[in-house]
Amino acid sequence: MSRIPLIKSTYLILLATLVMSLISACERLPNPKFSYLPRENTEAGDSIWFTNLSRASDQFAWNFGDGNSSNEENPRHLFASPGVYEVILTARNSEGEASFKELLPVNDPTVLGFIVSDSSGTLRLEDVEIWIYADSEDLEKLYNSHFYGITDKLGTVYFQNVEPRIYHVQVIRQDERGRWAYRGFTSALHQNKVNRFTVSCIWIAGE
Repeated sequence: MSRIPLIKSTYLILLATLVMSLISACERLPNPKFSYLPRENTEAGDSIWFTNLSRASDQFAWNFGDGNSSNEENPRHLFASPGVYEVILTARNSEGEASFKELLPVNDPTVLGFIVSDSSGTLRLEDVEIWIYADSEDLEKLYNSHFYGITDKLGTVYFQNVEPRIYHVQVIRQDERGRWAYRGFTSALHQNKVNRFTVSCIWIAGE
């Protein structure tokens, strides 16, 4: 009569031990997680910084969903094209591995472009310097330019991943005879669009 309770007690003890072992093993498995910046309006061409928030992990494998990967703990990545990418972080330790995934939407870049010509609009100007400023005060002082570029053979230059705002512009090309010049400002840029502006320079003869 006394053997049945003993067998039952032994079974319960073994079951409890097994459950505790499973719980302990689960607690030792990696707990992967990550965040990234910028989170709002992530654009193609942006440098995206990933912050690894994993616990109980000592090895990491990133799959960015665009054919690229990394084993860094906190990688930086650039998505060349817009789309929705499934980013997977796999964390490992001596007990095993686990994965965390998140869909990352990447938008079209906000682009600021200029087409530079002479005052008639018929002659495209190559090798023109373009300085971009945040406001008219910086433009007046020629201080703290946001961007700088030089036009190509077609008289064009583009700046990618810019803020959608109004910019103030100085355009100049100088030689021994004089210079082509323009000063002005853009209209407000449309986000995630290519914003092109036509600039007509005037010729100022050298003294």
